[in-house]
Order: sequence, then structure tokens, then C-alpha cells
Amino acid sequence: SEDSSSAPSFLLLQTILCRGFCEGDCRAFLTPLNQCYNAQRLFPTDPSWSEFDMLDELLRDNDALSFRRTIFETTNGTCASAKFDTFVLPADGSCVGPFGKPRPWGNFSVIKDIREAIVEMA
Repeated sequence: SEDSSSAPSFLLLQTILCRGFCEGDCRAFLTPLNQCYNAQRLFPTDPSWSEFDMLDELLRDNDALSFRRTIFETTNGTCASAKFDTFVLPADGSCVGPFGKPRPWGNFSVIKDIREAIVEMA
């Protein structure tokens, strides 16, 4: 069964979004796990993100990594409103999508050490 109760809060979620099927014009983003954030505030010049607050909670299910993304109606980084939407995505690097434009395909990975992150995309 899914369990998010023992997940440490210092982990990061690396999101790589691409125009093609997880290739071509890709951008990498780091966001917190188990902590409310507003991606549009973190990445104000990138149109990939909505204005709504998000909470990504790490889930472990039989050693498979995934996360639950909850989107809230608030836009100030507090997640202090009713839940707007929620869904579960893999956090194992699998290509998923499509999401919205401009980069509808992507993958997600849990980063325990900032040195593991992809900081630039070619």
C-alpha cells in the first residue's frame, strides 16, 4: 500500500519537460517534495507551470517510487484552500504525458543530493 508518512522533507523532485516524447527542447526543474510551493513563483519566466499552489508527496508502493501531486486553488505558496485536483505520477524516470504546452512530455525523479540533479539541458 502507498505510504507517505515516513518520507523526509529534504528530498527534491527533478522534473524534466520536453517538446517531444521526452526528448527535444527539454528543461529541468527542481521542486520540493512534501512541502507546498508555487511553481510559477519559482520559475516566473517559464510558461510550463500554472499559477496554482502544489504539494508533491512521495509515495512508496512495493519499492516503486511515485508521488501524489495535489493542486490547490491558492496562488501564494500556502496550499491554504480546497484541493482543486490530485493525481499520482511515477517518480522513476519513466516518460509520461501529455501535459500542457509548451513541453507536454516529461519525467520525474527523486533527488537526494543536489549533485545528482541535471542542472543544464543541451
